[in-house]
Amino acid sequence: MKNGGVRRGQFDPRVANAMGDLASFLLKALDQRLEDRLAHLEAVISGNSENESEAFGVRPAKESTHEQSSTACQGD
Repeated sequence: MKNGGVRRGQFDPRVANAMGDLASFLLKALDQRLEDRLAHLEAVISGNSENESEAFGVRPAKESTHEQSSTACQGD
């Protein structure tokens, strides 16, 4: 939408300006988040990351739970 809504009187210029500012802030926040995730993925690929699962927000399962399920399968 170009400035037509403001020019036709459909939007108050102050409201349109605030909407534009908010959209700009949102785009900057999304851009920063993508840059952070990309940097982390690049670190994982190059082997510079401590925990590869952090790249995707995945937490490893507790080992005790995993061990219990594997021993249960062995008894069958």
